[in-house]
Amino acid sequence: MPDTVSIPWGATRMRPYSEASPCQVLTPVIDPDTQIAVFHDEQGRTVEMGKHGTSTDQTVPTSTGGGGGDGQSGGQAQPTDVDSVTSNDQDQSGE
Repeated sequence: MPDTVSIPWGATRMRPYSEASPCQVLTPVIDPDTQIAVFHDEQGRTVEMGKHGTSTDQTVPTSTGGGGGDGQSGGQAQPTDVDSVTSNDQDQSGE
């Protein structure tokens, strides 16, 4: 067993972060007509935050068993295992 500990390869590539400039302070205000947050800068001007798309989630049930396979016949009910799969569709209109 070696007496020295080697530095992991990823750690040899690490460097300090570059200097960052301060972020602009924005104040969110709820528009009473649209119920949407509107952002204002330090001088009270409205700041455009860009377009945001929408997405929808859909849960689709899946099941196994319940059929008459594996040599089973007759009117006996077979055990069923049910779960669900969630899919997410993104709206591409957020440009």
